[in-house]
Amino acid sequence: LNEISRFSKININLQQEHVDLDLQQNLHKATQKYINQPFSINNIYDLTYDLKAFSNASGYYDAVITRGATSVNRYTSLGNIEILVTPKEKSLFGELIFPENVNPSCFTRYHSIVPGQHFQISQVSELHKNLRHSGLFESSNIKTVPRNDAPHIQDVYIDLVPEKTIKFFAGLGLRANWNDHKVAPQVYFKMKFNNLDNCEIFNNFS
Repeated sequence: LNEISRFSKININLQQEHVDLDLQQNLHKATQKYINQPFSINNIYDLTYDLKAFSNASGYYDAVITRGATSVNRYTSLGNIEILVTPKEKSLFGELIFPENVNPSCFTRYHSIVPGQHFQISQVSELHKNLRHSGLFESSNIKTVPRNDAPHIQDVYIDLVPEKTIKFFAGLGLRANWNDHKVAPQVYFKMKFNNLDNCEIFNNFS
């Protein structure tokens, strides 16, 4: 294919018995940045990658991308291409897996994820954002891992590092008689800020 030739039309042929309109719309969006771009092998490869990524974002754990009819008008140097997209099963949420020392019941307010529910990356992003904004953790990391025996089921692994315990002074306790030159010991409290309405997040927190 000539590098001077450019994409004129990209036709997405969605191979589904019942067409997912949201997926169809997302795939169409993925093609738009390639219109009028060089009709090259590299761009076709990138387009294939983007279509897979948009399928994942629409809740499918994978999709088979096949190149269909391709034509280039030698007079106008404009090319048309057909892409067949065959989505695999819809991804489902598996289990939320926390570190061993964490009480999972303390986190129900931070997410709307239900095992067996259709997977939506936006729900994972919401959980990550809520953890970061809680102020309870020095860092948090979330990754989704497909099961080996059922790759459409995505388990959600959550790794958390708690914020360090905060010490603050309750008072100086100075004596009234300055001639004694004595100062009472400073008193401090060790506060456990990583709890939610008396729900201990870390079981062995000290």
